[in-house]
This record gives sequence, C-alpha cells and structure tokens, in this order.
Amino acid sequence: MKKILLIFLTIITILLCVSCGEEKTDASKSSKTTKLSSEAETKAYKKEITIEDVEEAKPAPKNDFLSFEYDKGEAYISSYDGKDEVVNVPSVLNKLKVVSLSEYSFKEKDSMRAVKLPDTLKIIEANTFFQCHNLEIFISGNKVESIGENAFFYCTKLKNVKLNEGLKELGDYVFYGCSSLEEIYIPESVKEIGINIFFNGNKNLTIKGKSGSYAEKYAKEEKIKFEAV
Repeated sequence: MKKILLIFLTIITILLCVSCGEEKTDASKSSKTTKLSSEAETKAYKKEITIEDVEEAKPAPKNDFLSFEYDKGEAYISSYDGKDEVVNVPSVLNKLKVVSLSEYSFKEKDSMRAVKLPDTLKIIEANTFFQCHNLEIFISGNKVESIGENAFFYCTKLKNVKLNEGLKELGDYVFYGCSSLEEIYIPESVKEIGINIFFNGNKNLTIKGKSGSYAEKYAKEEKIKFEAV
C-alpha cells in the first residue's frame, strides 16, 4: 500500500513540475512577444525622416485643409486637420492658388514631423506652427517672402530648416524656443530680421550665410556664431 501511495505522489509531483514549466515557458514567450512588439512600435515612431523623404512626399489630401479666398484666384489656408507625419501642402485648393498660411493654421499639430510648402506660397503669418512640438523639418517653397513673428514658437524638435532665396523678412521671435536648432542658413535676400528671433533657443546655434550679408551682420550684433558659405 505504501509503495502504491509513494508511486502516486511521485506521479503527481512530476505532473505539477511539467505544468509549472509550461506556464513559465508561455509567460516567457508572452513577455518576449510584448517586448518585441513594444520595440517595433518605438522604432517605427522614431524612424528618421530625411530631407529626401520630405521632398518626395505626395501632396497631403486636400480635404485635410480649410481654406478661403484671399484675392481673385488666390487662397489662404485657415487650418489643417490631418494626421500625417510628413505634410506636403498642396499648391491649389478649391481651384485657387495657395499663397498664404494664416495665424495658428497648424497650431499644436503634434502628429506632424515635417512640412513642405508649395512654390505658390508667399506669406507665412504669425504663430502659424505654434507649439508643433514634434516638427523636425521645414522646407519653404521658392516664393516665400515673409515669415511672421513667433511662426515656429516652441517647435522644440525643429532641427532642419530650409529657407528660400527671395525671402525678405523674418519676424520677431520667429524661432522662439527652438532648442534643437543647431544651424540655419539665412538667404542673402533677407534684409529684415526681427527682435530676438532665436530667443530661448540653442546656445550653440550657428548661422550660415553669404559673407557680407545681412545675416552676418545680425549674427555679429547678437553674438551668434556665423559661418560663411
């Protein structure tokens, strides 16, 4: 009888050990799967966006924009409601040529990591990209003439800005709080730069531009490093 009881207890013990082992294996697999999934999601979100990616991006859906007639045959964008990471702003909306971005039109669009403007656009008004905290890359079209005050207010991840020749004016505090901006090329055509355009930004900022340009004069006045290119 004792032998039978001993055998029975031994079998029970073995079954319990096997069961525990399977549970640990399943838990381990589940943990690894969750970890891999989390890493994949993080990697996908942090995928680097390059200038080439932005240049080649398709125009954003037109129904993501609210626009109004600015002048005969021309329109301004009042707001953007899309969720794209790379936003290539269309040159035409409602059969009207897009020439301006109104105040706060892209306000706090944290989904947006890069934006490219059309060659039709001439004016970027004040606070246009107000607190777009994840905006990293900005590419203007080739006809932008002025960028209003606080246009990139606290775009803290902005690190790559491509401004066009023909740009004439940069408003007050235009890059306020852009702490990731380490260098910027200011075109020779810029003849008016507002107050403290890099206020509360990167202390190691380098302004690049043509020797003898207004950009060089501004850099010297503000004691910002200048590099002639």
